[in-house]
Amino acid sequence: MILENLREKNLVPALEWCQKKRNELDKAGSLLEFHLHKMRFVQLLQMGNFDEAKVYLSNLRQYSI
Repeated sequence: MILENLREKNLVPALEWCQKKRNELDKAGSLLEFHLHKMRFVQLLQMGNFDEAKVYLSNLRQYSI
């Protein structure tokens, strides 16, 4: 299901999966969640949803060091 959604450029299911598996992904040194968030941000910009992209980016500050 996740792969099918990714093919349709729907990143939400993959992001939800990453959130559920965050501990395991962190232990493996995976940057998958970061890259998916980056893709979603760019996706919003490409669709012209600048206000939504700004809010999305501000919500991601939780990941900054």
